[in-house]
This record gives sequence, C-alpha cells and structure tokens, in this order.
Amino acid sequence: MRELLRSSSDFKVNLEDQKQCTNMISLWSCYWKGTIAYAAPELLKGEPPTLKCDIYSLGITIWQMVYRKSPYEQWNDSETILYNVVKYDVRPKYEYRKDLLTKLFEKCWQRSPSCRPEIMEILDILRGVECSFEFSC
Repeated sequence: MRELLRSSSDFKVNLEDQKQCTNMISLWSCYWKGTIAYAAPELLKGEPPTLKCDIYSLGITIWQMVYRKSPYEQWNDSETILYNVVKYDVRPKYEYRKDLLTKLFEKCWQRSPSCRPEIMEILDILRGVECSFEFSC
C-alpha cells in the first residue's frame, strides 16, 4: 500500500488512515508536517495545534539562540527525539541560570500547555531583557 511522508523525517502515515479523516482537525492529526525538535509534546501525540504549541516552539527557538546549538543534537533521528520528548518530558540540555531568557524558555516549554505563558507575558519578559542589555526602553 502507498504511504505518504508525514514529515521530512521518516514518519509515515497510511492512506487508509487518511481516508478516516473527515474534518480539518482530524486531518491535522493524521497528516502533520513540521520539525520534530520544535514541536510541542501534545502535537507529537496527535492533538490539534494551538497557540500554546507555538509558545513551546518559541521556547525551543530561544534556547537555540542562547546556546547556539541545534536542540537534541545528541540524537541522530527524529524517532528518538519524539519518544524522549513525549514519554520522558526531555528538553534540550542547558545550564541552570537565573537570567530572564533561561526563565523564559523554561516557561515556554512546560509539559502542560496551560502552564505556558501567554504571548503578552512573553513580550513583557522580552522587554525586560531589552532593558537589561541597556537598549532603548
């Protein structure tokens, strides 16, 4: 049976599964495209995307800007990343610091979407970061 690529990695979805999708939300859970290392755990489990998924991805991106590394570079395949993020709540490795950016990415990648900050809270924190670097406030 023909299979469709689920993402740029080797995740695949069967055409029979896709036929069972009847609306956009179920279609999303059957056929998802994205970068596994930046995807929220609930998205990796097949739940529909939300704004809180974007907040999670932003947290991973902020971590990457701070550490100048690819997240989960210790693993070579997407399946390992997916398994560890979903099953064991693994996040990219970092040194605990009390700076605003570390606090921000920690908040953004909380396991529970309801514990992740709203975008306005993130903007307030980023304004604090801007002021701490003595840019215009």
